[in-house]
Amino acid sequence: MAKPPDPFWASYPGLQAPNYTQMPNEVCEVLLPRLSESQLKVVLVLARRTFGWHEPLTAATLNDLAAA
Repeated sequence: MAKPPDPFWASYPGLQAPNYTQMPNEVCEVLLPRLSESQLKVVLVLARRTFGWHEPLTAATLNDLAAA
């Protein structure tokens, strides 16, 4: 059974620039083809919390990951 459309997309204005999270190319070239959708979401959340916030390490609980 298909999920109903997400109402978020009806009012989403699109991406705004120049606000970026820079991450290593390996995420796209090596990890992306090998990760499941759930695993990729975890990697992207952690990349945002480290590379995006210019922090070498981050503490993330399962609740943090589930809320993202």
